[in-house]
Order: sequence, then structure tokens, then C-alpha cells
Amino acid sequence: MKPFSIFTLICLLFLSIMMSAQVGSVSGAKTFCDSINTGFVSYGGAPGSVQFWQKSTNNGPWVNIPNPSLQQSYNNLTQTTRYRAVVTIPDTSLPVTITVYKAAIGGTITSLQPNNNCSNSGAGQLTLNGALGNVQYWEVSTNLGNTWTNIANTNTINIYSSTTITKQYRAVVENVAVCPTDTSTIYTVYVSPNTNAGSVLKTDTVCKGFNHDTLHITGNVGTIQYWLSSTNNGASWNTISNTTNKLIFNNITQTTWYRALVKSGICPADTSIKAIITTKNAALANAGSDKTINLFESVTLNGSGNGIPVWSANSTLSDTTIFAPIASPSVTTKYVLTLHDALSCSTKDTVVVNVIIPLPSCITPNGDGANDYFHIDKIENFSSSKLHIINKWGNVVYKASPYNNDWNGKSSSGADLPDDTYFYIVDYGNGDKPVTGYIVVKR
Repeated sequence: MKPFSIFTLICLLFLSIMMSAQVGSVSGAKTFCDSINTGFVSYGGAPGSVQFWQKSTNNGPWVNIPNPSLQQSYNNLTQTTRYRAVVTIPDTSLPVTITVYKAAIGGTITSLQPNNNCSNSGAGQLTLNGALGNVQYWEVSTNLGNTWTNIANTNTINIYSSTTITKQYRAVVENVAVCPTDTSTIYTVYVSPNTNAGSVLKTDTVCKGFNHDTLHITGNVGTIQYWLSSTNNGASWNTISNTTNKLIFNNITQTTWYRALVKSGICPADTSIKAIITTKNAALANAGSDKTINLFESVTLNGSGNGIPVWSANSTLSDTTIFAPIASPSVTTKYVLTLHDALSCSTKDTVVVNVIIPLPSCITPNGDGANDYFHIDKIENFSSSKLHIINKWGNVVYKASPYNNDWNGKSSSGADLPDDTYFYIVDYGNGDKPVTGYIVVKR
């Protein structure tokens, strides 16, 4: 090999110096908000190929990135980062910086004043704590956050005055222009309207011990805490555990006052205008004295009292809406007279009509004309009547249909039956239950 000439050496040295002096650079410097960024940086401006990339945060040590391309991407950086390329000469490029700012933090609103107020009584100071960035303005809402109105205040303290309605407040905070604003927590100043207890709509007179109705409270502002009642004209009151706007009373026996205790938020409670329910005694009903009649007889009932009479519905009465109807029961019957007055008060009384069947317990068929026949009163009025005479062995010894009061102790064949006790069945044939009993035959 020929040794290099001096000229060649000089050229090589010059080329080496020129190449080492041409350091490449990286382009693509940007400014972003924390975690809201994406892009890439590019190497150029010098010969050689990229071997890998490096990055550094907060001017710290360089960290290798295994990427031999001319571009290096980044995404959602959370802090300022520098990038550079390492090329084959080898050398490192001039770095490029991606500047990252922290996003705004809205913070939390606190207050030393209570956030519950009665109408026009609340005023106070709101303080913004823990925010990152500067307050751009405050906002207020009167419809629970549906819409907001700006308040020209860039301080961390906001003063609010007394109000008649509930309001919500928040602050809008910005750190740098490239980052979005953030809103603080919402602070609600609750305002309760003044209590209005309203009135109870009912003043009435009812029947003592027989009543039922519903009281309603109207015009109230606030919630019902409980109801109250008094039976001594308001000298003392009893609590009724009821928080609804209506109260049912039932069968009270004395005049009673009613009212409700109402409270709006933290505003003082108040009692409503009272309702007075007056009780009245009903006029006493008198159904008259008990009666006794023979079967198929009638009797007039003697009811009395002050009011509209109504007898218990019964087909054996001539009229159930008068004091003195005619009763014609076929069996012993209890009748109830109810009186209703103008207040629908009612009282009741009862009368019993005893029905007896005048049947003989013994006949003496000896032909002397006295008590010779088994006589049934008014049997001749029943054309379908039947009579059965049964001896002590259960045999029917006599029967007749219709029966005409002509049995005189003989069998159906006409022979005299021995003196003894017999069982009889009398069927009037009118659908009523047959009458039964015992008859003694003694001559």
C-alpha cells in the first residue's frame, strides 16, 4: 500500500472536521396542557442516520428510546420533556423541548356561615380552597344548576347577601391559556320560605259517638310536623302523630278542636287556624213495649221519638217508615226502630212481638160437649192444612187433609184410641214451618 500523500491527509482531516461540525437538530417544539397533548418531533439538518432517540424530563438524565426513525411521537405528556436524536457519526442532535403546563384545578368552596337560612335572613362569605390557577369569575344558579350566571369577581372570596330563594355558587379557574378552565365544587345556600301554617277547612256539628269525616289543611307553606287536638276549648292540646295534610276523625264523643303544626325549613314553626267539630246527642228512639199475639193475628206497634223512623226491613210490617205500623208475624219476631235526625244522628230501640199458637194440650172425648175435639184456631182459613197424630211407637194413627177441627181421639178408621199421650204435626200448608207438640187423650 502506498502511504497517504500529505494532500490526501489534509483533505481527510478537513472532511472529518467539517462532518463533526455539522451537528443535526430536532424540530417540533410545542407548548401543551398537562395530559392533553399529542404530536411528534423530527430530526434533520446533518448527515448520518438516527440510531435511537433520547428524552429528559425536568433537566434530568437522558433516557434512551429504541427508535431509529427520523421522527419520535409523544402522547399525553404530564410534564415538560426534551427530545434529541443519536446519529451514526456518532453524535447527538440539538434537543427540542415540549413544554407542558398543569391543568387548572377548580378547588373546593367552604363557608363559616350555615348554608340553611330562613327567607331574607342568610348572608355570608364563600372561600375557594385548593385551586390551581387563577379565578376568572364566579357563577350563581337559581334553578339547581340548570343555568348559570357570571359574577364579575376574580377573588378567592365571594360575598353573598340575604336572599329569598335557594342559590348555588361555584368558581371558574384557569391556570394557563392553553389549558381548559375548571370549575370548583358547588356550594348551595339553602333558603326556606317563611312558614305559613294555613288553616284547617272544617267547622261542623256531628252526631256524638257516631261520626266520621276528613279534615284538610290548605294554604300552608312548609311541612306538617304533627296535628293537635283539644277537648277543653284549647286549654291543653294532645299531639297526633300525623304528618300528612289530612286527618280523619271517627266517632268522637265530645266537641273537639283540631289544628296542625307547620314548619318551613329552619324557619320558626306555626300552628294553623283551628277547626271546631261540635258533637250533638241524638234524640232517643222508643220502639214501645213488647207484644204478645196469637198466630195469624196482627198488632199495631207504638214507636215514638224525634226524627225520621225506619223499622228493620220486614215483610210482616205494613209500613217500615212510620212510627205505628201494623205487624203480622207468623213467629215471634224482633223489630228494630231507628231514628235519623237532620245531622244523620241515629238511635235504635227494639220491640219483640211474641207469637203463640193456642193449641190444646189435652182432649176429653167423652161426648159431654166440652173439650171433645182437637181445636186449632183459624184452621178453617187454610184449605191445604194437614194433621198427623202419631202414637208412642211412631205409627201414624190419624191423618186428615184438610183438617177441619174434627179429631176426637179416634183413629183414621173410626176406632177409639186408647187414653195416652200422642205426638201431633200441624202443617198449615202455607209454606210456614209445621207446628209440633204433644196431646193427651183422656176420656
